[in-house]
Amino acid sequence: ASSYSIQNDTANWVTIIEVKVNGVKINNESIMLAPFSSADVALKSANANQYKMTIIDDHGNYISDNVSLK
Repeated sequence: ASSYSIQNDTANWVTIIEVKVNGVKINNESIMLAPFSSADVALKSANANQYKMTIIDDHGNYISDNVSLK
């Protein structure tokens, strides 16, 4: 597994329920991030620059978007 830093730049709590590369889920558990915080998380190794992340926002909405490594 590789460790990645995920940052929440919003004023809301964010729960990341799924991280995928090429349609394959690479996270073992959900990740909850407090407002304006970051966390190091272990993800199954995937040599990719583009990930699809699904989150649940403060209002219970499921939001999926593509994210890139910085």
